[in-house]
Amino acid sequence: MKKMFLLVFCMFFIALEGKIIQKTLSLFCIEEQVNGKIFGHQRELFNGIVKEVWTLDGKPIEQEFYLQELVKAEQEEFMKERLRQEHYLKEQQEFQDRCQKKIFDKLLKLTVKKVELELEKINDDRLKPFLLFQDDTVVSLAMLQQIIHEVSSAQQLFNCLDNKNEIKTTLALLEGYPEKLQKFYGATVDNAIATCNDTKLLRDLLELVS
Repeated sequence: MKKMFLLVFCMFFIALEGKIIQKTLSLFCIEEQVNGKIFGHQRELFNGIVKEVWTLDGKPIEQEFYLQELVKAEQEEFMKERLRQEHYLKEQQEFQDRCQKKIFDKLLKLTVKKVELELEKINDDRLKPFLLFQDDTVVSLAMLQQIIHEVSSAQQLFNCLDNKNEIKTTLALLEGYPEKLQKFYGATVDNAIATCNDTKLLRDLLELVS
């Protein structure tokens, strides 16, 4: 809605038959654009005589019709603005949701990659006799197998963007594993070094940690 106001006041004198006659004119105009239509209201006061004119898109109309059309246009403009706001909010929500899904999907892939790298180191056949299970890392072979199974299940969620909640749950489950597996691997290597008397295997361990 755009409004424009104009207020004019002037005083002038007219010489008539030797007499100076004072005349005053005041003019008030308001013009506003509502829902693509131009509504105008002009009020003219000339020496105490009031004249009012209402216009719609530059054409004079009756005051009653003017008010009816103005209210109708304001309501239509309000509804358009409301729909525009709702559409904007919907687009924003869809954008946020779409970005969140992509971010969670990427986080899951990166986390699975980290876990896989740690599992690959642990899965070395030369280390299997020395696996050292502990309460603060991996407590048992069953837990290690469970981690492998969870990683496999997580891979099934790759690019399944509509499963955001399931991805979040799986991500929360996997995020602690890389650190646990790193400690488990370190403890296993330490155990192998401490208990192994095979020089060839010791040289292999030296290669592993280099």
